[in-house]
Amino acid sequence: MAERRTRSNGRETMVKVLDHARRELDEVGPVRFNILRVIEKSGVSRSSVYHHFGGRDGVIAAVEVARMTAENATINAVLKHVVETAESREDVFEAIRSVLVATGTPAGRKQRAHRIAVIATAQGVPLLAETMKHDQIKTNADLGEVLRIAVARGFASAKTNVEGVAHVIL
Repeated sequence: MAERRTRSNGRETMVKVLDHARRELDEVGPVRFNILRVIEKSGVSRSSVYHHFGGRDGVIAAVEVARMTAENATINAVLKHVVETAESREDVFEAIRSVLVATGTPAGRKQRAHRIAVIATAQGVPLLAETMKHDQIKTNADLGEVLRIAVARGFASAKTNVEGVAHVIL
């Protein structure tokens, strides 16, 4: 029972830290991000923060991983809605085209570069690497579901495994 309580307390600690770290990042940005201010405001011990996140960069990466996870879920939900409500194949492809055009802009390229940096940084923090692994599996499954709906509605054909296609897309 003590082990379960420790894990629960660990999660609570991480949530507190991430909540305050998110606010700090939004207020001052990553350059002026102050881990000591986050520790003070969250009321969590410095050793706990370093234990869970490895330090300042790990905390920043954890916030960005959480944001990326939420963004992935939103993108898949929107895509699922488009596929479920589209009246034609052309509607679906127009929505996909719009997304591709948006990601080709300077802002889209900057966002992709930021995601790559977050992924690279997170790999150095075991907890974040594990979180990203699970997020990737869920995102892949969600996109596979969207592709199955597209096939069922006649917007695409299934010549191969949809999970494989989803993985390649991601």
